[in-house]
Amino acid sequence: MVRKVLVVLSAAAMVLIALPASADSGSITDKKGDATGCGSGPKADCDIVKATWGHAPHHKLVHSVSVAGTIGTPPTGMGAMPTWYIDVPGHVGDNPNCDYFINEVPPGVGPNTSPNWKYYVETCSNEQPTIKGPASASRPNDHKIVIKFKKKLIGSPSRYGWQVAMPADGDQTPYDLAPNSGYKKHSL
Repeated sequence: MVRKVLVVLSAAAMVLIALPASADSGSITDKKGDATGCGSGPKADCDIVKATWGHAPHHKLVHSVSVAGTIGTPPTGMGAMPTWYIDVPGHVGDNPNCDYFINEVPPGVGPNTSPNWKYYVETCSNEQPTIKGPASASRPNDHKIVIKFKKKLIGSPSRYGWQVAMPADGDQTPYDLAPNSGYKKHSL
């Protein structure tokens, strides 16, 4: 009897060990009121209060950001719109601060031949960024934007770090970041 129990427990343990590590998802909150301004718009429009990460069907990654005020509208390009920064361990590029970023591209610029602003995954570069491919964007309410992009656009890593920013003009410090420093790890 004891032997049968040990065999069953051993088999169960081997099954658990053989399972791949599950991908993570989750959310982080950011202190309301910590944004340092918002250009000509209301400060709350650049004040990140929550950011999420996870997975979507067909090997897509999903991220979202919510602000205290009203987030910009991707189809019009109006208002404050976030930029995501991605750091892939082991990736070597010419920019030490990030490997990829996800940003809106205006109509008629680069591959965006549509009449609307669209998000794209681009390489971080000290020279000229290279567009890797499109990211879809949706706005479920006035405070939140959700982006989805194919994992292969960032090299199909087993993990990466991410940070979302409400960028200021030029090379100025972003109005707000989540997380406030460093990158949040996402295991795939």
